[in-house]
Amino acid sequence: MVSSKLTKIDAHVRQRRIAFRENNKSLKHNNIERWDWSVAQLFNLSYPDLRLREAVRTHPLLERTTLGSLIENRFGLETFLTECRGLPGCGDTQIKRLRTVLLEELGTGPQISEAAFPINGMFHTGRVSSIDDVYLPLLRLAQFTSFVYAPSSIPEIAKTRAVLTAEMSDSIDIDDYFEKLRPLRNSLSKRPQTKGLILLDTHILTTILKRQGRYQTLSLADVAQQRLALLNMETDMPVGIKTMVTDFESSGLSCSAMVGEMIILYGMGGYATFRNPTLLSQMRARYEIARSAGCSLTDFLG
Repeated sequence: MVSSKLTKIDAHVRQRRIAFRENNKSLKHNNIERWDWSVAQLFNLSYPDLRLREAVRTHPLLERTTLGSLIENRFGLETFLTECRGLPGCGDTQIKRLRTVLLEELGTGPQISEAAFPINGMFHTGRVSSIDDVYLPLLRLAQFTSFVYAPSSIPEIAKTRAVLTAEMSDSIDIDDYFEKLRPLRNSLSKRPQTKGLILLDTHILTTILKRQGRYQTLSLADVAQQRLALLNMETDMPVGIKTMVTDFESSGLSCSAMVGEMIILYGMGGYATFRNPTLLSQMRARYEIARSAGCSLTDFLG
């Protein structure tokens, strides 16, 4: 069984390597399989005159990152550039030069996106592990591109312990999970330039505030505390992030998120992450319909 799965994975990787080489036939040094080139090797052989600081050009991060890994990694190029921002002397100008060259080299048009990032992406199970596996990487990626977030109820960072207790199973330590959310809250406050849209479902939010369904265990004080937490979230968010309340059903919206080219769908107790340009455009259209039909969170809470 394991052998069969590995065989399928190997075949999938080979297909992506072929797509990568086909999209880069016109490049210099094409007699070498560039999939296995390090970023440092690319710059040293093909771009020796590119104005990169020595501390950036010779850093081990560029040595250990291959062109192939920028495609295989589920957050790809943007994750790499996020790491580069932490290098000595790697400011906006250096990032711009790195991005320009790598975008050209990787051929990040529709053809390579379809070939390299098929719809069968990665599925992440477990609510607690999703903080490290999904949320934090997406938040880092959101430094460079706007996002849309349509959670299944309300954003994790705004949930009180009482609401988390109503939603989560007894097998999960609520206090431990609540503390694990702290880096998410802190990260947003440190990124005032972040831009995005948060969409909340009218029916779910009403269910929470009226203590219905699984939220019937909430007290009036719990509801008041959750309402205040939502208002505080709205106040503390960077000015570029807007929160709207809308009817998911009438807008044809599902619980999901989108950051740049990365798509996240929620379901079956986990998170599916993948890239697909066709679906991306369709999701943008649905998000816009939902946004235009909604109202601000502040207005909804009255």
